[in-house]
Amino acid sequence: MVPCRFPPQSYTMAEPADSEQPPLNLSVGGNAIKHASEQGRNKFEFINLTQQPRHHPRDQSMIRSHAMKKFHQTKEGLEATIEDDRKLTLDSGTLGKAQHRFRLYPRGLQDRDIKPRKLKARDNRSEQGGRKSYGLSNQYSSDISKMSSETLALYLLRAPLPIVVVPYSPTPEVADKRVQKLMHHYQNVFSKQLIVVGPRQDWLPFACGDTAQFHATMFMAVAHIAHLQQSTAYPQDFYFHRWKAIHTVNERLEEGVEVAATDGTINAICCFANIENLNAQPRAAKIHMDALFKLVEAAGGIEALGMNGLTRRLVLWIDLATAIMLVQKPRFNSLLLNCDMATYFGISTPSTRSFTRAFTTRLEEFTDLRVLSEQAGNVFWALRNLSEFLQASSAKKDILDSTNPNDIQFCDRVEMLERLLHPLWYVGDQGTPHSSIFRLFGWTSLIYTYVVFRQVPGNMLIFQLLARRVKVEMENCGDLDILFGKFPDLIQWALLLCRSKASISERPFFAMHLGKFLLLDKIVDEDVTAALASQMFFWPENRNYDR
Repeated sequence: MVPCRFPPQSYTMAEPADSEQPPLNLSVGGNAIKHASEQGRNKFEFINLTQQPRHHPRDQSMIRSHAMKKFHQTKEGLEATIEDDRKLTLDSGTLGKAQHRFRLYPRGLQDRDIKPRKLKARDNRSEQGGRKSYGLSNQYSSDISKMSSETLALYLLRAPLPIVVVPYSPTPEVADKRVQKLMHHYQNVFSKQLIVVGPRQDWLPFACGDTAQFHATMFMAVAHIAHLQQSTAYPQDFYFHRWKAIHTVNERLEEGVEVAATDGTINAICCFANIENLNAQPRAAKIHMDALFKLVEAAGGIEALGMNGLTRRLVLWIDLATAIMLVQKPRFNSLLLNCDMATYFGISTPSTRSFTRAFTTRLEEFTDLRVLSEQAGNVFWALRNLSEFLQASSAKKDILDSTNPNDIQFCDRVEMLERLLHPLWYVGDQGTPHSSIFRLFGWTSLIYTYVVFRQVPGNMLIFQLLARRVKVEMENCGDLDILFGKFPDLIQWALLLCRSKASISERPFFAMHLGKFLLLDKIVDEDVTAALASQMFFWPENRNYDR
C-alpha cells in the first residue's frame, strides 16, 4: 500500500458554522489528497476538495476537529498539576518581593521592573539561617510529611524531588535545573576529559555537601563548557558561581581561620588557585597559596586532610603549580612513599634502560654535572613509561583511577614526575654555561606533562609562559648550533612543542630555528607535529629516515 504524501504547504482550517465568512476548504496548493477508488487500475487517485467538507467519521473533518485534542488534554493536566503544587506552597507574598528584586539564575543581581512570575514549589527559595537559597521551604517539607503514603507515592511519581533520592546531604542549590545540567557535565564530560585528582568519582558527591566547594566546582564546569564552545569570554554563570563561592569562603574566614579550616573551604580555594595558575597569574596564585598554607596548618597539616585523600592530592598539585608560576620550591612535602621508580612508572624494559643510559651519558659529557644528568635520565624514563601507560589505558578504555583511595592514583604518578622535574628547571648556573640545557629540558617536559598527563586545554596561558621560558634558555645557550649537534632530538622536540603553544609574537622565533634545524635533518616532512617529535624523542627505535 502506497502511503499518502502531502506537499509541504500549510493547511487551512474551516470556520465555524455561525461565522459570516464562507468556510474554507482543505486545499493543498493545487494538489489533491489521495482517496481510495473502487474502479480503475490504481487503488488511489487524486480528488480535488472544492466542496463543503463531508461529515463522515472517516473524513478529514475528524482530523480538523481533533487536531488540538492532545494539546488541550496535556494543558489541562499541567494546569491541574500546578494548581496542586500551589496548594502545598507558602503564601508567596514575601517570596514575590524577593523574586521581583533578584533573579534566580546568574544574569546579574540588578533590579527588575517586570512583574515577578509565580514559581513552582520545588523552585522556591526559602529563608534558611537568614540566607536566601534554592530548594524547598520548611513548611513545604512539613506539608509533605503530613501526606498519606498513597498521596506521597503518587506525588513523587509525578514530580520526583532530587533532595529525596540523593543518598548524601546535599546543599539546597542542587535542586536547580540549570545547576543539575552543570553537574551532569562535570561528572560525564569534565572529569573524563581532564586528568583531575583521584578517585575522581568521589569529588562531586563531596562537593554537593559543601556550598563553597560546590559553587567552585560549578564555575570550573562552566569554564570547561566555554572552552568546548570556543567562547571568547566566560558566560555569566561562571561569574555567578565564582562570586557565590568567594562570598561563602569570605564569610567562613570572618569567623576565624580555625573555623574555616575545613576540606570544603580548602578545596574551593584550590579551585580558585587552579584557575589562576592555568591562566598564568602568579600574583593571584600566590595570594590563594598563602591562604591555603594557613588553612592547612590550622587543619592539622597535610596529613590531616580528608575526603578520601582528594583534598591532600589537590593541595599538593596546586602547590607544585604555584611553585612553577613563582619559580620557587614547593611549600609542602610529598607524602608519597620513597619507593623505587618502578612503583610509580612501571618496570623499565631493556630498550628503555638503553636509551636512558645514552641520554644520561650525553648530558654528563656535555655539562660535567653527573647528579643532574642522572636526574634528567630518570625523568626521561618516567616520561616514556608514563606515556606508554596512558596509551595502553586509553586503548583498553580502562579507568586510570582506582576506587580504593589508598591505592596509587594516576595523579600520584604525575605528582612524582613533577617532583622529579623540579631540580631540573630550578637549577642555577652551577658554575657552567651549559646548565641551561637542564632548564630547557625541564620547562619543555612540564609543557608535555600538562598537555598529555594533566590534559589541560591548549589555550591556557600557562603554556605561553612555559614556552617563553624555553625561549629564554635557548637564547642564553649562546650558540644553538652546538645544541643542535649534541641533542638534535631534544631540540627538535622542544621547538615543535613550543611553537604550537607559544604566543603569536614568539612563534616566529621557534619557526625560524625549526626551519634551520629541519634543513640539516634527514626527516624533512611538512606534516611534522609536536606529537611526532615526542614520538621520535621518547621512542628512538621507531624513527624512520627513509621517508
